[in-house]
Amino acid sequence: KVAISGVLRGRVTVAATDDIVIVDDLTYSVDPGAGTCRDILGIFGGDDVIVADNVINAPWLPGGGNPDPYLTFDDTKDEFIHGVVLALRNFSVENFASGATTAEACEATNWGRGCLYLTGGVIQDTRGPVSYSQAVGGSGYLKRYAYDQCAAVDPPPYFPTTGHFARGRFFEVDPVSFDVGPASVPGVATLPLSPLPCSALQMDLRHTAPYWGWTPSIRGSMAARSSRDPSSGVSLRGT
Repeated sequence: KVAISGVLRGRVTVAATDDIVIVDDLTYSVDPGAGTCRDILGIFGGDDVIVADNVINAPWLPGGGNPDPYLTFDDTKDEFIHGVVLALRNFSVENFASGATTAEACEATNWGRGCLYLTGGVIQDTRGPVSYSQAVGGSGYLKRYAYDQCAAVDPPPYFPTTGHFARGRFFEVDPVSFDVGPASVPGVATLPLSPLPCSALQMDLRHTAPYWGWTPSIRGSMAARSSRDPSSGVSLRGT
């Protein structure tokens, strides 16, 4: 996991195989509204990207009782994030359904932690929650999102821009008598892999948009030939 906050001067992509946690305001040295594209941040989480519930981001009730006033250690009651978020699961707020409900207004609306001002973009597999409406006010943040045009014309360094994002999965299997299973089209024979002159096969299961299914791709190491069965969607590539 990686925890980030502060002011960015330059062009950076932060990547992690697990969660990325935003622990305080994360902003550019030059306001993104200026359109200079001098500063830009890519936030690439292999799991979730999370806005932390801590004593900086969220109001704090020191006495633990309702009569006590909420306090904040942040310089503003709102959260500011500049950057393009890409989460292979979701972008969300920690403990969004609990905590203060009217302590920090978002503009003119009574709310728990104020506004979440995000300027950049959000790419995620599943839309993550950031707030929860209560009987009076609500917990978490109210969204105030704005798109940064620099993400399209001058994206963060090494940031994927293909439009298709997914995890890779690799499994080692024994090729002896291995078969890909029943054909997906009636009447089409399966593709046996045992004749391949190799000691091991590697199956790469990749998430394929827009069908949100799994398409197997079988690679044979030390294979002397290359073939493809177009009906099965299985590729055999010799290396």
